[in-house]
Amino acid sequence: MPAWKFERYISGWTNLVPGHRSLTELVAVGKAPEVFAESDDPDRMVPIVCEPEDFGIAVAGDPLRTNAYVFAHNGILGYPVSREIELPADWEARLAAAG
Repeated sequence: MPAWKFERYISGWTNLVPGHRSLTELVAVGKAPEVFAESDDPDRMVPIVCEPEDFGIAVAGDPLRTNAYVFAHNGILGYPVSREIELPADWEARLAAAG
């Protein structure tokens, strides 16, 4: 995501930081990792999370069920994304081998 857009999210649409601090200012005061201040180009790409562990991944399936579950996060952790996955042709054998 471009840095300018990230800065707009954290200043205009959240109460994460009061005022309108730039990402480079947040890095300077120790509130953000250094990767967010590798330059001060507003179009530079910055990560949408601080650590890979910040992503929550849910794998679900069974097209015959009618249940719905919602997984919500508590902060700006990225955009919800869903993709259909296809299991390998030998999936049953892999499950059996795994015990």
